[in-house]
Amino acid sequence: MGAKRAAGILMPRPGERTNLGFFIEDLGFYVPFGDNFDLKLSGDIYTKGSWATRAESTYKKRYKYNGRLAANVENRLTGIKGLTEGSNAFSKQSMFGVMWSHSQDPKANPYWLFNANVNFSSSKYYRESVRNQYINTGQVFTNNVNSSINLTKNFENAPLTAQLSMSHSQNYNTGDINIAFPRFNLTMSRIFPFAKKNMPKEGLIQNLGLTYSMQAGNEVNTNDKDIFTDKMWKDQMRMGANHKIGLQTGITLANYFPLTLSSDYNEVWGDNRLIKNYNSVNGKIEDTTLKGFNSYRTFNFNASVSTNIYGLYLNPNKDAKILGIQHVITPSIGYSYTPDFQSQSWGYYKAYQNQNQEEVWYNQYQNMLYGVSIPGLTNSLNFGISNNLEMKVKDVNDPKGFKKVKIFEYLRLSSSYNFSADEFKLSPISINGMTSLFDRKVNVQFSSTVNPYKIQRYINAEGNEVAQYIDELGLGNLRISNMTLGTGYTFDNSTFGGKRFDAKNYKKRGTVRDENFYYDSDNYAQFAIPWSLTANLSYNYSKGTERKGSSTGSIAMNGKISPTPYWAISANATYDFIKSEITYVRFGFERDLRSFTLSFNWTPMGTYKSYDFFIGIKASILQDLKYNDRSRLNY
Repeated sequence: MGAKRAAGILMPRPGERTNLGFFIEDLGFYVPFGDNFDLKLSGDIYTKGSWATRAESTYKKRYKYNGRLAANVENRLTGIKGLTEGSNAFSKQSMFGVMWSHSQDPKANPYWLFNANVNFSSSKYYRESVRNQYINTGQVFTNNVNSSINLTKNFENAPLTAQLSMSHSQNYNTGDINIAFPRFNLTMSRIFPFAKKNMPKEGLIQNLGLTYSMQAGNEVNTNDKDIFTDKMWKDQMRMGANHKIGLQTGITLANYFPLTLSSDYNEVWGDNRLIKNYNSVNGKIEDTTLKGFNSYRTFNFNASVSTNIYGLYLNPNKDAKILGIQHVITPSIGYSYTPDFQSQSWGYYKAYQNQNQEEVWYNQYQNMLYGVSIPGLTNSLNFGISNNLEMKVKDVNDPKGFKKVKIFEYLRLSSSYNFSADEFKLSPISINGMTSLFDRKVNVQFSSTVNPYKIQRYINAEGNEVAQYIDELGLGNLRISNMTLGTGYTFDNSTFGGKRFDAKNYKKRGTVRDENFYYDSDNYAQFAIPWSLTANLSYNYSKGTERKGSSTGSIAMNGKISPTPYWAISANATYDFIKSEITYVRFGFERDLRSFTLSFNWTPMGTYKSYDFFIGIKASILQDLKYNDRSRLNY
């Protein structure tokens, strides 16, 4: 039976910082409400005028749900009042942050599910908070945050799923905010309306599958300044719906060539239409949004066929190192057709006359919520080939006498040819693959794009060299325009043949302060020193029409070791081997003091140079008895 919770005052932490003055942090009180809900209110006060206040609540109902809600409001004042320039210029910022997480136990109700994960704040909240707790958590590097609230209904005797949701995305660099509230989704999984019940499906008709989905909602694209203002509600909100119907069927030709046929129908509804006109007075293009119900619809057709070709070589010499090679080739070819919905006959595109009396066509539905684009003519042939290559190698240490070695887990080449394009009909060739090394302990993934068109270079009127692709194919023109490579591996106690610590090998175990030690027959304490070192390598090369390409590459190292059961030491570092410089270093130390816990984190270099020291009591009833010292970025 757990200890009974009680209300009480939270002990504050005093201190002093150069840019904030003397302070008292974490002053507040805690109040439990029954066994399922509590509330903690606290705040910070700084002598130079800054302040912060926080409210936090956790709740839980066993076998039902659990969650946490937190809200922070801060007013940060730095510098000297009256100064507008220099390092001591006066600055005043008001910031807020709201966090809410809610999880429902899946067993609580199999047909209704509610979950929430909300992270909504001012754009500078993580980077310039009055307190610097987000430096050591890494959240100071956050550029984008997302939130979602979902209520899902699964129907017991129907292939339907309905979802009512709200979502939010925020870019801290630009201040842009996107909010969708609410949004309704209805999805019908594939059904076979012409198939006989409980009978195998035969032919194209019985294999015809039907899917349907519908999205409807409101959405706002706004920013820090306009959020929750009249401008947001009147000018920036859009609403609409999108209906999608999918048909797919298939049949196997000559027992070896699976043929798939599919078609998609898409209908979009919206509440606005765009009108463009050229104003000859000011020489500008003016946009006018007409409110009212509008709709458009598109469809397409696709066909594809593929097969597998197997190649097998068995070495007649049973004593040879390589006993056999297996190669699986999977060629595929497909055809895609979409009508030219951008043509005048469909009425989706309108035209205006520019200053040169030329017609300029535009999509009048481009600002609708689900009206991102209207496709033009597609009349293309898609083709590719995938490879899987492995060897059977003799291995006397394996019970089978051999082991399989993957040369390529996969190696894929793909491209397409658009018959309706005016030029550059052949798309760049995409190559990607994965292989494994050291008995599949290290995976190496790579991808590349090869451009088959010729590059023409010339000197322009300004005397500068200009390069561009021209519509001329040839093997001599093949040129890698992009390439990526990534791999990683984790070393630990067992990497170099070491054995993992097994407590079953020891009959005696320590007590009181030595319970983490085991003793051998000579009464020597035994303890495995767990350690790990993870290395991740990433490399990217890009080269457009330039004579010289550009590269980026880094190695990230993360290590941790526990020299004793009560010590943990960690280190993180990133090395840019293109620029030959260390871009990030962080050290961490943790000490279990039995009743207390102690930690120290230090970032000695870079933009977010800082440290954090913490010591506190482990017992939950005394967790507010602690000392926490954090530096600012310019310590």
